[in-house]
Amino acid sequence: MAGIGFELKKLFKKRSILSNFAGMIYSTFATIGHMLLIIVVLFVINFVMKIKGFPYNDKEIFSAIVLYAFIFSLLFSSGIAMVVSRYIADKMFKEQFEDILPCMYGTIALNVLICGIIGIIFYSFSPLSLVTNIAGFLLYMQLGVIFIIMVFVSAIKEYKYISYSFLVGCAVIVALVIICSNIKALWNVQFLVIAMDIGFFIIMVGIFISIKKFFTIRSNNYFDFLKYFQKYWKLFLINSLYTFGLYSHNFVMWIFSDMKTVSANIFHYAAEYDMATFVGMLTILPVTVMFVVRTETNFYDFYKEYLYCVRNSTLSHIEKARKDMIKCLGSELVFLIEIQFIISLFLIVIGIPAFQTFGLSWITIDIFPFLAGGYYFSFLMFVIMTVLIYFQNYNDTIKVSLSFVVLNIIFSYITIRLGPEFYGLGMIAAGLVCLVSAIERIIYSLNHINTVVFCSQSLVQNFNKTRFEKIIDFIDR
Repeated sequence: MAGIGFELKKLFKKRSILSNFAGMIYSTFATIGHMLLIIVVLFVINFVMKIKGFPYNDKEIFSAIVLYAFIFSLLFSSGIAMVVSRYIADKMFKEQFEDILPCMYGTIALNVLICGIIGIIFYSFSPLSLVTNIAGFLLYMQLGVIFIIMVFVSAIKEYKYISYSFLVGCAVIVALVIICSNIKALWNVQFLVIAMDIGFFIIMVGIFISIKKFFTIRSNNYFDFLKYFQKYWKLFLINSLYTFGLYSHNFVMWIFSDMKTVSANIFHYAAEYDMATFVGMLTILPVTVMFVVRTETNFYDFYKEYLYCVRNSTLSHIEKARKDMIKCLGSELVFLIEIQFIISLFLIVIGIPAFQTFGLSWITIDIFPFLAGGYYFSFLMFVIMTVLIYFQNYNDTIKVSLSFVVLNIIFSYITIRLGPEFYGLGMIAAGLVCLVSAIERIIYSLNHINTVVFCSQSLVQNFNKTRFEKIIDFIDR
């Protein structure tokens, strides 16, 4: 995502009100656009349902379809996206742009195959109508494709067209929902999900066209990126574990808590807890943009200078560059910790009365501050994990992300046993413990970075291809 940050910094450096506003809009859509779309759409749909008297059971089924489509498409695509992101970065560094578009086609094919099989199995057990099942399946598949192609946004740098795609898609969904609400025959679950499908299809096609226009030449290396799964399988594991960790506490609630609900015999969820999770995650969206626009890009400049000194300068210059890099990283982390604390505290203070106005239950309102705190710690942990990945410290990053999953499950189960007043504290405990662990690992890595960098340089390059690489080359002929 650093590529987004470099482009956006050009906008902010112009110092004009218009350029700053454009920078904020582009950065928002480029980094968290899909999240904002879901937020806007769901709030509008829930509002329309409320004033138009949508049946309660149908509302629960619709919410479950959207919830499952979002969570599980993200879970199954996050690991793939991480490895592909590394592949794109390497290809852009080598200026082998002809391999990027085929990579997108191949990645979409892989994601559709994996997610499609899982989705078909899941919906084969659904008692809902065929149309509703197909619409829910398409929503889940489209979200997975969008999560994948958003990885390529850094490469094209056409954030204006990406923003337009999100805005048009969002507007179409809202318009279709309003139309359905005024036609009795269309005011049901299946047509609401179809409206979501149409909107997300517009977004998906808009991003796809933007990427395709940027890359006018392409190779036949459609599955060349699969070689990176052999080399960087740890990246796949890191992002998959972290994403699973973000929702593992929800899964525990779906299975063991008294809040669990089952709709249509296949959708297990805890509506009030899931809503608290949803609004809790909103508190980290602003600082996510700041991380991409400022922290990651500022750190990368010093990191790049340090690597240059390692290759070309004396020990004194290397040590100076290392200290400058540590100083930059420390100041940026302190900035994120402080600004996110202020944002989270502010949103908790204003959020509680606002949620009362919107009619959220007291259970959701009581859980929200705990989950906001949990996502505060987990986001800071993610930032440090990102830096560890820069240093290619994959083993420690895997340990932190795996600990996050395990502890979140254990602590969340403990809170269930303690009672509803403790719900959400498991996320705080898991996030805090893993944050401390990540900080300890980054301090160790920074103190030994010279050794790590020097020892990671291979003196002899191995040009022999593995059997798997030969198979991929044969497929791409």
